[in-house]
Amino acid sequence: MGNETLELDLDYIQKKYEKNKFSNEENIKNKVVRHFLEMLDYDEDSFDYEHKTLHRKGRADIVITVGNNDNNCLYIETKKANEPLDAEAKDQLATYIFNRGKEWGILTNGRKYLLFNSNIKGHNNLERIVFEVDIFNKKDKRFIKASCKIKLAS
Repeated sequence: MGNETLELDLDYIQKKYEKNKFSNEENIKNKVVRHFLEMLDYDEDSFDYEHKTLHRKGRADIVITVGNNDNNCLYIETKKANEPLDAEAKDQLATYIFNRGKEWGILTNGRKYLLFNSNIKGHNNLERIVFEVDIFNKKDKRFIKASCKIKLAS
């Protein structure tokens, strides 16, 4: 996918976000985040929605299995468009990936995407954020394709 296609796809994602920015979390997950992840070449057939975690309360919104190894998963926690990606939301995602012994997770409200790596040592979850992108930030466009696709060993 070339830069021209990426920009067209981001325009599409931005339009989907704008249409749904006042709706609920389910609409953001299904109408924005899903398309964003597909744009990054994740196969929608590998998406597991409302995945039960080992945590007593809650379910991960999307878990993507990469390759043929069930241990290679990317956990995605989605929030409403107008909901901030605050410490509580970051802790929720961190709990999901830590409890399952997974390395990668994404926290998003459809506009901003925060990539977490649980193997990064730190005192809090802010230190485990690898990067943050905003689909409306022109400077972030160059990082989206290069950085969002997590290469997990199969």
